[in-house]
Amino acid sequence: MRSPIPRLADAFFMGLEEQCKLRKERKGYAHDENGKSELEWITREREFMLQQVNIERARLFKPAKMMADIRRVEIMAQGHIDYTRKFAIYCAELVLLDKEPQP
Repeated sequence: MRSPIPRLADAFFMGLEEQCKLRKERKGYAHDENGKSELEWITREREFMLQQVNIERARLFKPAKMMADIRRVEIMAQGHIDYTRKFAIYCAELVLLDKEPQP
């Protein structure tokens, strides 16, 4: 039987890939949770992942994660050739593991 982390990571990855397809439509600027201006697609993808993580955590009766948690795992994924896959895996770990994801 397959571990729940890869299954959830696959679902997150597919959703994030769909969000990535919208980048050309999200060329403007948005404000992150701290009011800092950044490219809209970055803000929207991060918000999407936070929403997905918290939907899954709610199903498990776990408390919600904060945007700071998403930012932390996103930073861990940056620089990897498979950034989207790593980001999805780290977000799945935020849902399923009681310890924090490690790079």
